[in-house]
Amino acid sequence: MTDLATAHVSAIKLLAEGREGGIYNLGTGRGYSVREILAAIAAQTARNVPFVLRGRRDGDPPILVASPKAAQQELGFQPVHSDLATIIRSAWSWHCKAHPAIGPASL
Repeated sequence: MTDLATAHVSAIKLLAEGREGGIYNLGTGRGYSVREILAAIAAQTARNVPFVLRGRRDGDPPILVASPKAAQQELGFQPVHSDLATIIRSAWSWHCKAHPAIGPASL
């Protein structure tokens, strides 16, 4: 089961016990730069994502990472399938099945 599905099941169990629900960030608490994500995509898919390097826009924070602390404390949420490589492999696998003409066979 994926981390997202596991967290949803945990939230449903909490509600079934009569407890109040909440709003939860379901992440790892670790952020990635755009360059780290592009490098991970290339490593997992053998494809480079085209990009244009530009400066930060006015108002963009230098770092922005959501905290999963509430989900961890209230749902017992512990991500186990949410490392960047796993996320990209999963998304790429889905994409290749949904769009076989542009999947790995077309490399």
